[in-house]
Amino acid sequence: MHITQPALTRSIQTLESSLGVSLFDRQPNGVEVSRAGEVLLRKAEGVLESARDLEREAALVSGLASGSIRVSVGAYPGHELVPRAVAACLAQASGFSSQILGGDWRDAVENVLNRSVDVAVADISTFSGDPRLEVIELEPEAIYFVCRREHPLASQRGIGLSTLCGFPLAGCLVPPRLATLFAGFPRAGSVDPDTGNFHPSVEVKSVEAAIRIAMLSDVVAAAQLNSVESQLESGSLVVLDVQGPPLQLRVGLIYLRERTLAPMAQLFLDKLVEVRKNLGATDVRLREKFGTPRPV
Repeated sequence: MHITQPALTRSIQTLESSLGVSLFDRQPNGVEVSRAGEVLLRKAEGVLESARDLEREAALVSGLASGSIRVSVGAYPGHELVPRAVAACLAQASGFSSQILGGDWRDAVENVLNRSVDVAVADISTFSGDPRLEVIELEPEAIYFVCRREHPLASQRGIGLSTLCGFPLAGCLVPPRLATLFAGFPRAGSVDPDTGNFHPSVEVKSVEAAIRIAMLSDVVAAAQLNSVESQLESGSLVVLDVQGPPLQLRVGLIYLRERTLAPMAQLFLDKLVEVRKNLGATDVRLREKFGTPRPV
Protein backbone atom coordinates (compact mmCIF):
# COMPACT_ATOMS: atom_id res chain seq x y z
CA MET A 1 0.00 0.00 0.00
CA HIS A 2 3.12 2.21 0.14
CA ILE A 3 2.16 3.55 3.60
CA THR A 4 3.47 2.76 7.08
CA GLN A 5 1.28 1.14 9.72
CA PRO A 6 1.20 4.22 12.02
CA ALA A 7 0.26 6.47 9.09
CA LEU A 8 -2.49 4.06 8.04
CA THR A 9 -3.85 3.94 11.59
CA ARG A 10 -3.92 7.75 11.82
CA SER A 11 -5.71 7.98 8.46
CA ILE A 12 -8.38 5.52 9.62
CA GLN A 13 -8.85 7.36 12.90
CA THR A 14 -9.18 10.69 11.07
CA LEU A 15 -11.77 9.22 8.72
CA GLU A 16 -13.74 7.70 11.61
CA SER A 17 -13.70 11.02 13.42
CA SER A 18 -14.88 12.84 10.31
CA LEU A 19 -17.73 10.39 9.70
CA GLY A 20 -18.65 9.97 13.36
CA VAL A 21 -18.68 6.14 13.11
CA SER A 22 -16.34 3.25 13.81
CA LEU A 23 -15.18 1.51 10.66
CA PHE A 24 -13.77 -1.47 12.54
CA ASP A 25 -14.95 -3.49 15.51
CA ARG A 26 -11.85 -4.01 17.61
CA GLN A 27 -11.83 -7.32 19.48
CA PRO A 28 -9.21 -8.85 21.79
CA ASN A 29 -8.29 -11.34 19.05
CA GLY A 30 -8.23 -8.86 16.18
CA VAL A 31 -10.42 -6.45 14.21
CA GLU A 32 -13.38 -6.88 11.88
CA VAL A 33 -14.98 -4.46 9.45
CA SER A 34 -18.02 -2.89 11.09
CA ARG A 35 -21.45 -2.47 9.51
CA ALA A 36 -20.59 1.16 8.75
CA GLY A 37 -17.25 0.03 7.32
CA GLU A 38 -18.98 -2.37 4.95
CA VAL A 39 -21.25 0.43 3.70
CA LEU A 40 -18.27 2.74 3.18
CA LEU A 41 -16.37 -0.01 1.35
CA ARG A 42 -19.21 -0.54 -1.12
CA LYS A 43 -19.49 3.19 -1.73
CA ALA A 44 -15.71 3.53 -2.12
CA GLU A 45 -15.64 0.76 -4.73
CA GLY A 46 -18.24 2.68 -6.74
CA VAL A 47 -16.22 5.89 -6.47
CA LEU A 48 -13.05 4.11 -7.60
CA GLU A 49 -14.90 2.55 -10.52
CA SER A 50 -16.20 5.97 -11.56
CA ALA A 51 -12.69 7.38 -11.28
CA ARG A 52 -11.34 4.63 -13.56
CA ASP A 53 -14.09 5.38 -16.08
CA LEU A 54 -13.20 9.07 -15.96
CA GLU A 55 -9.53 8.28 -16.57
CA ARG A 56 -10.53 6.06 -19.51
CA GLU A 57 -12.74 8.76 -21.05
CA ALA A 58 -9.93 11.32 -20.66
CA ALA A 59 -7.49 8.91 -22.29
CA LEU A 60 -9.86 8.43 -25.22
CA VAL A 61 -10.09 12.18 -25.73
CA SER A 62 -6.30 12.51 -25.71
CA GLY A 63 -5.84 9.43 -27.87
CA LEU A 64 -3.71 7.54 -25.33
CA ALA A 65 -5.96 4.46 -25.26
CA SER A 66 -7.04 4.36 -28.86
CA GLY A 67 -4.78 1.51 -30.00
CA SER A 68 -5.94 -1.29 -27.71
CA ILE A 69 -9.25 -3.10 -27.32
CA ARG A 70 -10.39 -5.92 -25.03
CA VAL A 71 -13.07 -8.16 -26.53
CA SER A 72 -15.13 -10.97 -25.04
CA VAL A 73 -16.55 -13.35 -27.64
CA GLY A 74 -19.17 -16.08 -27.73
CA ALA A 75 -18.16 -19.39 -29.27
CA TYR A 76 -19.86 -19.09 -32.67
CA PRO A 77 -18.83 -15.53 -33.60
CA GLY A 78 -15.45 -16.28 -32.02
CA HIS A 79 -14.63 -18.95 -34.60
CA GLU A 80 -14.58 -16.96 -37.86
CA LEU A 81 -16.20 -13.54 -37.48
CA VAL A 82 -14.05 -12.03 -34.72
CA PRO A 83 -10.66 -13.40 -35.88
CA ARG A 84 -11.28 -12.06 -39.39
CA ALA A 85 -12.38 -8.68 -38.02
CA VAL A 86 -9.24 -8.46 -35.87
CA ALA A 87 -7.09 -9.32 -38.89
CA ALA A 88 -8.84 -6.59 -40.90
CA CYS A 89 -8.15 -4.06 -38.13
CA LEU A 90 -4.47 -5.03 -38.07
CA ALA A 91 -4.26 -4.57 -41.82
CA GLN A 92 -5.66 -1.03 -41.59
CA ALA A 93 -4.18 0.24 -38.31
CA SER A 94 -0.59 -0.72 -37.52
CA GLY A 95 -1.00 0.33 -33.87
CA PHE A 96 -3.99 -1.92 -33.28
CA SER A 97 -3.70 -4.43 -30.42
CA SER A 98 -6.32 -6.62 -28.76
CA GLN A 99 -7.07 -9.09 -25.99
CA ILE A 100 -9.67 -11.71 -26.92
CA LEU A 101 -11.50 -13.64 -24.19
CA GLY A 102 -13.51 -16.73 -25.17
CA GLY A 103 -16.61 -18.19 -23.54
CA ASP A 104 -20.35 -18.28 -24.15
CA TRP A 105 -22.83 -15.39 -24.36
CA ARG A 106 -23.26 -15.31 -20.57
CA ASP A 107 -19.51 -14.83 -20.06
CA ALA A 108 -19.47 -12.12 -22.71
CA VAL A 109 -22.19 -10.06 -21.01
CA GLU A 110 -20.72 -10.54 -17.55
CA ASN A 111 -17.32 -9.36 -18.78
CA VAL A 112 -18.90 -6.20 -20.21
CA LEU A 113 -20.88 -5.48 -17.04
CA ASN A 114 -17.88 -5.91 -14.74
CA ARG A 115 -15.78 -3.74 -17.08
CA SER A 116 -13.13 -6.39 -17.69
CA VAL A 117 -13.57 -5.86 -21.46
CA ASP A 118 -14.47 -2.94 -23.69
CA VAL A 119 -16.91 -4.77 -25.93
CA ALA A 120 -18.36 -8.23 -26.50
CA VAL A 121 -19.54 -10.08 -29.59
CA ALA A 122 -22.11 -12.77 -28.82
CA ASP A 123 -25.68 -13.99 -29.20
CA ILE A 124 -27.92 -11.16 -27.98
CA SER A 125 -31.31 -12.90 -27.76
CA THR A 126 -31.38 -13.16 -23.96
CA PHE A 127 -30.38 -9.60 -22.99
CA SER A 128 -31.03 -7.21 -25.89
CA GLY A 129 -33.44 -5.22 -23.69
CA ASP A 130 -31.02 -4.65 -20.80
CA PRO A 131 -30.97 -0.86 -20.15
CA ARG A 132 -27.33 -1.00 -19.03
CA LEU A 133 -26.15 -2.25 -22.41
CA GLU A 134 -25.83 -0.79 -25.85
CA VAL A 135 -26.39 -3.51 -28.46
CA ILE A 136 -25.60 -3.15 -32.16
CA GLU A 137 -27.13 -6.10 -33.98
CA LEU A 138 -25.28 -7.68 -36.90
CA GLU A 139 -26.62 -9.98 -39.60
CA PRO A 140 -27.78 -13.23 -37.96
CA GLU A 141 -25.63 -16.35 -38.18
CA ALA A 142 -27.19 -19.55 -39.52
CA ILE A 143 -26.21 -22.75 -37.72
CA TYR A 144 -26.34 -26.08 -39.58
CA PHE A 145 -25.85 -29.69 -38.55
CA VAL A 146 -22.81 -31.45 -39.99
CA CYS A 147 -21.36 -34.94 -39.68
CA ARG A 148 -18.61 -37.06 -41.19
CA ARG A 149 -19.36 -38.64 -44.55
CA GLU A 150 -19.44 -42.16 -43.02
CA HIS A 151 -22.23 -41.17 -40.61
CA PRO A 152 -25.52 -43.16 -40.86
CA LEU A 153 -27.42 -39.92 -41.55
CA ALA A 154 -25.04 -38.54 -44.17
CA SER A 155 -26.93 -39.88 -47.19
CA GLN A 156 -30.46 -39.36 -45.87
CA ARG A 157 -32.79 -36.60 -47.09
CA GLY A 158 -35.47 -34.70 -45.22
CA ILE A 159 -34.19 -35.74 -41.79
CA GLY A 160 -36.68 -35.04 -39.02
CA LEU A 161 -35.66 -33.53 -35.71
CA SER A 162 -36.42 -36.73 -33.80
CA THR A 163 -34.12 -38.70 -36.12
CA LEU A 164 -31.39 -36.10 -35.88
CA CYS A 165 -31.60 -36.06 -32.09
CA GLY A 166 -31.25 -39.83 -31.96
CA PHE A 167 -27.52 -39.11 -32.12
CA PRO A 168 -25.35 -37.12 -29.69
CA LEU A 169 -25.07 -33.44 -30.52
CA ALA A 170 -21.77 -31.58 -30.18
CA GLY A 171 -22.00 -27.85 -29.77
CA CYS A 172 -21.95 -24.88 -27.44
CA LEU A 173 -24.54 -23.95 -24.85
CA VAL A 174 -27.84 -23.04 -26.56
CA PRO A 175 -29.96 -20.09 -25.29
CA PRO A 176 -33.60 -20.60 -24.22
CA ARG A 177 -34.96 -19.10 -27.45
CA LEU A 178 -33.71 -22.18 -29.33
CA ALA A 179 -33.52 -24.71 -26.51
CA THR A 180 -37.19 -25.74 -26.73
CA LEU A 181 -36.51 -27.33 -30.12
CA PHE A 182 -34.44 -30.02 -28.43
CA ALA A 183 -36.58 -30.69 -25.36
CA GLY A 184 -37.50 -34.34 -25.01
CA PHE A 185 -34.48 -35.74 -26.84
CA PRO A 186 -32.13 -36.97 -24.08
CA ARG A 187 -29.66 -38.53 -26.55
CA ALA A 188 -29.01 -35.08 -27.97
CA GLY A 189 -28.73 -33.28 -24.63
CA SER A 190 -30.86 -31.73 -21.92
CA VAL A 191 -32.66 -28.49 -21.10
CA ASP A 192 -31.76 -26.90 -17.77
CA PRO A 193 -35.08 -26.47 -15.88
CA ASP A 194 -33.78 -23.42 -14.02
CA THR A 195 -32.21 -21.42 -16.85
CA GLY A 196 -33.97 -22.87 -19.90
CA ASN A 197 -30.60 -23.31 -21.63
CA PHE A 198 -29.95 -26.45 -23.69
CA HIS A 199 -26.80 -28.41 -22.86
CA PRO A 200 -25.74 -30.61 -25.81
CA SER A 201 -24.69 -34.12 -24.86
CA VAL A 202 -21.18 -33.15 -25.99
CA GLU A 203 -20.95 -29.56 -24.78
CA VAL A 204 -17.87 -27.64 -25.87
CA LYS A 205 -16.56 -24.10 -25.51
CA SER A 206 -15.32 -23.81 -29.09
CA VAL A 207 -16.80 -24.59 -32.49
CA GLU A 208 -13.46 -26.07 -33.53
CA ALA A 209 -13.78 -28.75 -30.84
CA ALA A 210 -17.29 -29.71 -31.99
CA ILE A 211 -16.11 -29.96 -35.61
CA ARG A 212 -13.14 -32.10 -34.65
CA ILE A 213 -15.27 -34.49 -32.58
CA ALA A 214 -17.76 -34.85 -35.44
CA MET A 215 -14.96 -35.78 -37.82
CA LEU A 216 -13.85 -38.60 -35.51
CA SER A 217 -17.18 -40.06 -34.38
CA ASP A 218 -20.92 -40.36 -35.10
CA VAL A 219 -21.61 -37.18 -33.20
CA VAL A 220 -23.53 -34.48 -35.10
CA ALA A 221 -21.99 -31.02 -34.77
CA ALA A 222 -23.70 -27.62 -34.91
CA ALA A 223 -21.66 -25.09 -36.90
CA GLN A 224 -21.83 -22.24 -39.41
CA LEU A 225 -21.11 -23.21 -43.01
CA ASN A 226 -18.19 -20.77 -43.18
CA SER A 227 -16.64 -22.58 -40.21
CA VAL A 228 -16.51 -25.90 -42.07
CA GLU A 229 -15.78 -24.67 -45.60
CA SER A 230 -12.53 -26.58 -46.01
CA GLN A 231 -14.06 -29.80 -44.61
CA LEU A 232 -17.05 -29.51 -46.95
CA GLU A 233 -14.81 -28.91 -49.94
CA SER A 234 -12.64 -31.93 -49.07
CA GLY A 235 -15.66 -34.16 -48.41
CA SER A 236 -14.62 -35.03 -44.87
CA LEU A 237 -17.84 -33.43 -43.55
CA VAL A 238 -21.30 -33.18 -45.05
CA VAL A 239 -24.20 -30.88 -44.24
CA LEU A 240 -27.22 -32.85 -43.09
CA ASP A 241 -30.46 -32.31 -45.00
CA VAL A 242 -32.62 -31.52 -41.98
CA GLN A 243 -36.27 -30.55 -42.42
CA GLY A 244 -36.97 -26.86 -41.93
CA PRO A 245 -34.65 -23.86 -41.86
CA PRO A 246 -31.35 -23.80 -39.96
CA LEU A 247 -31.06 -22.30 -36.50
CA GLN A 248 -30.52 -18.55 -36.40
CA LEU A 249 -28.23 -16.86 -33.87
CA ARG A 250 -28.81 -13.16 -33.21
CA VAL A 251 -25.29 -11.79 -33.02
CA GLY A 252 -24.32 -8.29 -31.96
CA LEU A 253 -21.67 -6.00 -30.54
CA ILE A 254 -22.30 -5.22 -26.87
CA TYR A 255 -20.86 -2.49 -24.64
CA LEU A 256 -21.87 -0.43 -21.63
CA ARG A 257 -24.31 2.32 -22.57
CA GLU A 258 -22.53 4.83 -20.34
CA ARG A 259 -19.13 4.28 -21.96
CA THR A 260 -17.79 5.86 -25.13
CA LEU A 261 -16.48 3.55 -27.85
CA ALA A 262 -12.75 4.01 -28.33
CA PRO A 263 -11.60 4.80 -31.88
CA MET A 264 -10.22 1.28 -32.27
CA ALA A 265 -13.47 -0.19 -30.95
CA GLN A 266 -15.34 1.77 -33.62
CA LEU A 267 -12.91 0.44 -36.23
CA PHE A 268 -13.50 -3.06 -34.89
CA LEU A 269 -17.27 -2.59 -35.22
CA ASP A 270 -16.90 -1.37 -38.80
CA LYS A 271 -14.82 -4.43 -39.64
CA LEU A 272 -17.31 -6.76 -37.94
CA VAL A 273 -20.09 -5.46 -40.19
CA GLU A 274 -17.89 -5.78 -43.27
CA VAL A 275 -16.65 -9.28 -42.42
CA ARG A 276 -20.14 -10.52 -41.49
CA LYS A 277 -21.40 -9.41 -44.89
CA ASN A 278 -18.55 -11.29 -46.60
CA LEU A 279 -19.21 -14.41 -44.53
CA GLY A 280 -22.88 -14.17 -45.46
CA ALA A 281 -21.87 -14.28 -49.13
CA THR A 282 -19.71 -17.34 -48.39
CA ASP A 283 -22.68 -19.02 -46.71
CA VAL A 284 -24.86 -18.38 -49.77
CA ARG A 285 -22.25 -19.94 -52.05
CA LEU A 286 -21.85 -22.98 -49.81
CA ARG A 287 -25.62 -23.41 -49.49
CA GLU A 288 -25.97 -23.43 -53.24
CA LYS A 289 -23.06 -25.81 -53.74
CA PHE A 290 -24.00 -28.31 -51.06
CA GLY A 291 -27.79 -28.13 -51.43
CA THR A 292 -28.72 -26.99 -47.93
CA PRO A 293 -31.95 -25.04 -47.29
CA ARG A 294 -31.99 -21.26 -47.06
CA PRO A 295 -32.56 -19.74 -43.59
CA VAL A 296 -35.85 -17.90 -43.06
